[in-house]
Amino acid sequence: QAAAGAHGIAVRASSGLPPALRLGLVRSCLAHRLDGQAQEVMLTVVNDPAAGMTTAGALQVFADAGRRDLADGMGQQLKVQAQILLGVADEKRNMGDVRGAVQTLLEALRMAPGNLQVMIAVAGGVLRQINELGWDHPLGELCFAQLENIRALDAQHPRLGPLTDEYMAMRRKYGISS
Repeated sequence: QAAAGAHGIAVRASSGLPPALRLGLVRSCLAHRLDGQAQEVMLTVVNDPAAGMTTAGALQVFADAGRRDLADGMGQQLKVQAQILLGVADEKRNMGDVRGAVQTLLEALRMAPGNLQVMIAVAGGVLRQINELGWDHPLGELCFAQLENIRALDAQHPRLGPLTDEYMAMRRKYGISS
């Protein structure tokens, strides 16, 4: 019980810790069967872009600890967070904050990189930003990569053709050679 109390205090204070220490705390929580605390700390790591932890990496930590159930639960939580971020991005776009919408979509993509709905939203959001604010090479490359990822997952997806056509139209509009 003392270990649980100490871990609880550490979990609450973990957001200020460097990512490596937070991962150590996750492993310690797992070793002491403090599943909820392990997930809570791992979410802070995944949600911190500076930590550099991918969703796959986070899930692997749980799998390596023999806790596939926690990996699955964490995957579900991240999918829910990504869905919430899609809604936030819609709100930002509707308020005219196209750049903010794209940044939010990129956050969702980081949380759910294999999520087809998120990939489609990212491609559409990036194309909207390019159309309104001009060509941006890194975003253009990101959009192309998302279109390729969509094609790999579902080459017959009904949004793939229109998004690809729009991407090519933006390249022509801004004089970007193929």
